Amino acid sequence: LGPRQVSCELRSVDLSGLGLRDLGQLLNNESFPMLRELVLDGNPLTDVALGPCSKLLVLRLNRTKIDLEVSLRTAAEAGHGLASISQLQVLEMGHSGITDMNPLVRSSFESLRILHLPGNEITKVEGLSRFSQLRELVLDRNKIKQFDEQSFVGLHSLRELRVEDNGLKSLAHLGPLPRLRALYLSQNRIPELAELEKLGNLRHMLTANLLNNPVARKPLYRAHVLQAAASLRCLDGREVTEEEREKSDQILNGDSARQIQGLFVF
Repeated sequence: LGPRQVSCELRSVDLSGLGLRDLGQLLNNESFPMLRELVLDGNPLTDVALGPCSKLLVLRLNRTKIDLEVSLRTAAEAGHGLASISQLQVLEMGHSGITDMNPLVRSSFESLRILHLPGNEITKVEGLSRFSQLRELVLDRNKIKQFDEQSFVGLHSLRELRVEDNGLKSLAHLGPLPRLRALYLSQNRIPELAELEKLGNLRHMLTANLLNNPVARKPLYRAHVLQAAASLRCLDGREVTEEEREKSDQILNGDSARQIQGLFVF
């Protein structure tokens, strides 16, 4: 990667698309003491033998074959690899064939702010309880049908959650997410208006997207969302005005609600 004096000054290294299967001990504190960002996208890596790289903040492992179970177990035993990146703030592992998130519970990523896992084979949201600093979680295009009571426990700082195109059928157990501001759940299978009431737990949510769910085609869909989420300012890419909110309250709480239901899509 160049002379030692040059590598010592590098803050970002891009090794994407090089067909790498093993990093050996090439990347470590001694050779790259200033390294903050490492891009390994598009390499058939199953393990990340870094290290240690104690100052690394951003790691991109999209379109790899990373095995989380093996990587985190080996790293913990050897004291290098993923276990050596204790200051990591951004981790991307999209389209990498990941099926199980639970190994993340053994990671040392307590400073992690952004976690992207789109386009994998994940069926259950788990292993995140130690990520108290996490701000952004992306799980688009996986196989998540529902959340459970433990899915989001500990994510007190999460601001943005994306679980689009998953086949999600329920909004149960979305909390506790006390600081969530943006929720993106388009292209799922949420069926009934009653599910929308569960958005009421997200008291500070400002933006939501539920387009291309069966529920979004129901009469008074927008009115029901606005009633459940009083803080919402933008729904499905359209601003929520005070006039619309007042009209929604009148429709759902007024005497004429039953007459309007089924005739007027708001």
